[in-house]
Amino acid sequence: MIETASLMERKGVLGIGFLAAATLAVGCVIFGLRLYTQQRTEAAQHWLEIPCVIEKSRFEQTRRESHARRLHIVFSYEIGGQTHRSDQLDLLPGSMGDDDAWEKQLAEQHPQGSQAVCYVNPDDHTDAVLDRDHGAAKLRNLTLLSFPFLAAGVCLSFLLLSWLFGIPKGEPRQRNVDRGWGDQPADPPRAVSLLERVVLMAGPPNAQMAWPFLVGFAFVFIIFDGPSQFHELFQGQPLDGAAMGTVVNVRRLDQREWSIPLYEYDVKYEIDGRNYRSTSVKRGRQHQEGDQVSLVYASEQPEAARLEGARAASFTWWYGLVPLIVVALLAFGLLLMYWNNWQTMRLLKHGQTAMARRIAASIPVLDPNAKITVASIRELAKAMTHYTFDADGQSVIAVSKEVNVRKKRGEPAEAEVSVLYRALRPTFNVLYEGHLKDMMTGRISFLGKLLYCLPGPAGVATLWWLFTI
Repeated sequence: MIETASLMERKGVLGIGFLAAATLAVGCVIFGLRLYTQQRTEAAQHWLEIPCVIEKSRFEQTRRESHARRLHIVFSYEIGGQTHRSDQLDLLPGSMGDDDAWEKQLAEQHPQGSQAVCYVNPDDHTDAVLDRDHGAAKLRNLTLLSFPFLAAGVCLSFLLLSWLFGIPKGEPRQRNVDRGWGDQPADPPRAVSLLERVVLMAGPPNAQMAWPFLVGFAFVFIIFDGPSQFHELFQGQPLDGAAMGTVVNVRRLDQREWSIPLYEYDVKYEIDGRNYRSTSVKRGRQHQEGDQVSLVYASEQPEAARLEGARAASFTWWYGLVPLIVVALLAFGLLLMYWNNWQTMRLLKHGQTAMARRIAASIPVLDPNAKITVASIRELAKAMTHYTFDADGQSVIAVSKEVNVRKKRGEPAEAEVSVLYRALRPTFNVLYEGHLKDMMTGRISFLGKLLYCLPGPAGVATLWWLFTI
């Protein structure tokens, strides 16, 4: 049975390795595109400004039987006595599907036959662009797009490395046995090294899987524009200004609220002699192109005006509420885990020792033909996880946390296990088994211990990066 489990683990590792390589490759390509766009955008700030003529300016359908379209502009320019043509609108290769407003604005500014200014690469006169700044606005989107692939690839790589270097091997090391950490712990006080303390605080690998979920739901919260929505909800600036504007474009979004479709309105307006353009979202189609509409804005941010009774984005604060609640629950669970790990570390150093025996003499076998009930499942779980030991003449229960690990490895539940407990409170105890025992006896390599320390700091650094990009 153990050989079968080992074979299944090897096949699983090969699958994890393939998925890790594939997701990392996709993420690196997207992030590489982001770096390429950034480099081109920065270089284009020093390109030559050359007059050009718009030879073609029209929207073209991208696919048959589809409403998707893209703006196709061809412009010609003369430099060095030669005439060149280009259709490069910005420095971002391809489109991210959210350029409707920008393309609409370009089409209005550059009709066919009009004069314009393009930017030409001084090292390659055939390389010219009409809008050299638009690509910079997409750098954050490209970063967020690459993040799920990079994060998944890193997590899968961590699992792979943990399997390669974190699997316990061999017998307890003699130096650990000399410190009181053999198959059974010595009497207190016992020495715990600095690295062992850090690994203990980090927790077992299965518990640290909470970190990827925490980061993942934080990413969803950011995608739903949660930070800005909640900031506006609690600390938003008062909308103390009013203006009139003209609706220049109306788009129906692929979203509904209470079965009512959302519409996005592009509005141009003027405040104190300056022209602005902003986007607002409302439920239902309440305005048409060309309508005169009322706008409200914060006096310190006239560029962020919106339709009266509308919001600035399709997402609102309650979209991000669910992922925020999950993030809070996961963070609370991690804090509890670290608190328990701290208490476990104290038990390792000063806790009393005893032998705990499994309550059930044997593990019951469920009859596949019999009806499985909640009571039978509880009986099976209790038989596999519950142990009892004597402390000052009283019988105390200890619960194993290594059942799933043993099941994966095809190992049976042990009949007797050493237990560490607090003398004044025996109910606070921990069984000396599984990951804890493997780590303290030195059966986990130094590199494996370092790997177990990574998820926490990596998770904190990733969260900081996500909320600051």
